[in-house]
Amino acid sequence: MNWKKERITPAIAAKYLATREEGYQRKFREGLARNYGITMHNGHWGVTHQGIAFDEKGRLIDGQHRLAAIVESGTTQTFWVCRAVPEKQGDIFTLDQIDRGAVRTVGEQLQLRHGYKQGNAIAGTVNAIGQMMCRIGGAATGRMDVGRTLGILEIYKSDAIWIVDKFSSTRAVRLWRSSGIYAPLVIARHVAIPQTEDFCEQLASGENLKSGTPAHSLFKWRCGDGRNVARNILITATAFALRKHYEGEPLKRINRFTRYGVDFWLEMQPRNVQKVRSLFSME
Repeated sequence: MNWKKERITPAIAAKYLATREEGYQRKFREGLARNYGITMHNGHWGVTHQGIAFDEKGRLIDGQHRLAAIVESGTTQTFWVCRAVPEKQGDIFTLDQIDRGAVRTVGEQLQLRHGYKQGNAIAGTVNAIGQMMCRIGGAATGRMDVGRTLGILEIYKSDAIWIVDKFSSTRAVRLWRSSGIYAPLVIARHVAIPQTEDFCEQLASGENLKSGTPAHSLFKWRCGDGRNVARNILITATAFALRKHYEGEPLKRINRFTRYGVDFWLEMQPRNVQKVRSLFSME
């Protein structure tokens, strides 16, 4: 085997992809390649030991999604390229040893490398913000990675930390520890700190909730019909109640399907929405 660091252009990537033998490696996933391409387009791709590999017959055996991402993004990337990898080593095929490792989650990366004590909660919250701004907004978020997560945290870091810390305290009701609830609270706090923090204080403790208030209605719904709902429902329900609280209006019943709350909070910060959505496209 021999290694060489190479600058791979879209043309070179297409040439390397042509060496694939159908059925010889795992199924190609277009969505994964596109997500890699968006990461490259946004400048969040770097050189690591994970590169491109060809076997002794010159067939591509590792890196098809990275190469396809180069083609789709139109960028040039640097990779270590390994050639003449043995097809078999004893009774074991080399391909049996590729792509078997445990993948580090974004939450683990945030905690291990970027100093976020509650990395998993922060990562889940950012993922939900992407869903709130993109999928609910008509575009699919696709796969989250560290680069996109940090891009969103450039805007909402202090808000995300405050919200997660608030609901991670021992006195906070467990039902509130969900990214679908955290996300709209983070986005709202960015533009309405006093109102959002007051709302959170009521929810976190569950104490002194007055009947007919948005916080009480959301609390009652979450403890009943909203106990086991999908994340997008939590997002819309929380954003709805929070808008009512912000406007000082009473609320007797949660409407979990309306965009009334989501649209309100997003329309208050169009530049942030545009920036977040740009992280998920190559336009």
